[in-house]
Amino acid sequence: VLKNDPSTGGHIFENFVAAEIMKNTKTMIGTHVSHFNLVGGKEVDFVIENENADVLGIEVKLSGSVSDSDFSNMRILRGILGERFRKGVVIYSGNELALFKDEMLAIPVNYLWE
Repeated sequence: VLKNDPSTGGHIFENFVAAEIMKNTKTMIGTHVSHFNLVGGKEVDFVIENENADVLGIEVKLSGSVSDSDFSNMRILRGILGERFRKGVVIYSGNELALFKDEMLAIPVNYLWE
């Protein structure tokens, strides 16, 4: 699927990450998981808000590398939320944990269970 249909592979990968996020947040009282979507295709896959209204944005990329541009929609979300926005994360299929400017982080998918 990944070689012949990357779009479907990306959807499968995102659904896998969604299941992991939902399992991990289910027991966190006051935590809400949603999606950020603006007109024009600007979106962040997962927006996790805790009981204090602090927000973590998560974008999922089926890619072995992450660049600063992968956080562009996260920065739009941060601009809208201001102080409530705590961190932006891209979960990807690579191997390196990487810190980007503005407290943005790239996390390999295997960190979800390690």
